[in-house]
Amino acid sequence: MKLEKLYKRAVEIGIKNDLRRKEEIKRIIKEEKEKYKKLEDEEAEYYDKDRLFNPFSDTRVLNGDLNTNIKKVIAGIDMEVGEILLTY
Repeated sequence: MKLEKLYKRAVEIGIKNDLRRKEEIKRIIKEEKEKYKKLEDEEAEYYDKDRLFNPFSDTRVLNGDLNTNIKKVIAGIDMEVGEILLTY
């Protein structure tokens, strides 16, 4: 599975299980798309395009190529170095 597919699937699951109503999530994404359309070319270049489909500001791919094949995943909430080292 590609990292991009995993990331987008995680966002879909997050949206599906979000406590907010689906209409609220759709409204947030719609507003972001409208904001993006109004930006000048230079501003649009630096805009976080993930906001166009991802309503969660704390969910992003911070490291890695989105086209990388993924074989294993480490998942956790508020993980620190020690917890990650234990997985090896």
